[in-house]
Amino acid sequence: ISFVSQAAEGASTSLFYAGAQCGGTLVVLALSWSRGTGGFLHPKDLLVLAAAGTGLAIWYLTEDPAWALVISCGISLLGGTVTSTKAYRVPSSETLSFWVTSFVAACFAFGAVGEWDPVLLIYPAYLLVLKVSIISAMHLGRRRQATPRATLSPARP
Repeated sequence: ISFVSQAAEGASTSLFYAGAQCGGTLVVLALSWSRGTGGFLHPKDLLVLAAAGTGLAIWYLTEDPAWALVISCGISLLGGTVTSTKAYRVPSSETLSFWVTSFVAACFAFGAVGEWDPVLLIYPAYLLVLKVSIISAMHLGRRRQATPRATLSPARP
């Protein structure tokens, strides 16, 4: 949705990042089908798909791709909060170099927009915020794990 709505809004160079992100997501989807564990769709997955369908319906009804983009970013934010929470709780479950590289790529995508068009800046700005939140969660989680917890000493009579 993000890729197509940005293209409909006239994105050019910055569209490369959204396209690469879309392609990467499709690769992960294919790998999860062939190598993943667990079920195909869970109730939360169905809710996200329904929200994505709602975004497409709003786009169709309003003929404004900006609505689909905003809804798509909102849906992705839900997934991002799950990743940030996991990165805080179990920082070793995420690869810091991946998220830093992804942050740098999002910076370039933001700069590639070229003109100050809020609709074209929504997606790369959202990605910058997401990447920073995940990197920060990992950092805070590592600090939390490195800090020794206070032990309770037995009470003295």
